[in-house]
Amino acid sequence: MGAWGSAPWDNDLAADWFGELFEATKLARRVEKTLNHRDLEEYAPEIRAAAYVLIALGHNYVWPADDLERHLTLAISRLEAIRELADYEGMPEIDQEIAILRSRLEAPNAIDLAGERRDLINGLRDPAVRLRAARELSRQALQETSNEIEARLGNGDITGALTEALADPDARVVEEAVIALAEITRRYFRDERAYPAVVRLLRSKRKLARQWAVEAASQLRGARCLDDVLPLIGDKVAAVRHEVLVVIIRAFREKRLSAARRERLLAAVRPLLKDRDAGVRSLARRACDLLGGQPS
Repeated sequence: MGAWGSAPWDNDLAADWFGELFEATKLARRVEKTLNHRDLEEYAPEIRAAAYVLIALGHNYVWPADDLERHLTLAISRLEAIRELADYEGMPEIDQEIAILRSRLEAPNAIDLAGERRDLINGLRDPAVRLRAARELSRQALQETSNEIEARLGNGDITGALTEALADPDARVVEEAVIALAEITRRYFRDERAYPAVVRLLRSKRKLARQWAVEAASQLRGARCLDDVLPLIGDKVAAVRHEVLVVIIRAFREKRLSAARRERLLAAVRPLLKDRDAGVRSLARRACDLLGGQPS
């Protein structure tokens, strides 16, 4: 799992944990419901508490990306209203809370990023500039992770447009789109609607498309994609064979393999112990060790 910075949420494992937390508890929805209480005087303590949850957790990689800007704006407006109540008038803590929320809202240029995101989506759907837009998306997705890139790419609008592009008649567009989709899924946003289109690319005649389709399938479904990608274990391209071995190792670690399944996988992996590619041979030995085989 990759690390992006020193904050508690700046790595893949933490981002996944926060995503599961918000999904299981519906925390963002509960905060929004509390912020929207109409009786300000009666519910001011609860509204302020909900706003504090945003102060603590209202970061990219933590709060649901599609809700963050709206919830920050709502929390600011409600705290500004509370500040006018007699019981809270002149309370410096509320001014500080509003300032923190404003700093989150203003960085990184949320309005400009939304416009850039729309431009990229429109470009993907315009035949005249589709290839250029797909290349730009893959370039950005492969860049070093930053809050700005996450804010631009980490949402269902972008992944939906990329999923459409996976069926483009221009193979170059498809390759750039699947690269972008795999990286966005790995770093920012998982959109399983893309999975059927990714699986179709596993049969592509283009080696780059197959390689990145295995990567995208793994990021979208984890070890659950094993049956779909396993037929490519004998692919003529070393990078594709390598990615399939990564999925096999992941399936073992996620404890998704029965004893009988491990034996079948060992039979599929053993020929790669003599693969012409050194990296594939090394990974095959590792897979055999984990699966219980005796590499030779």
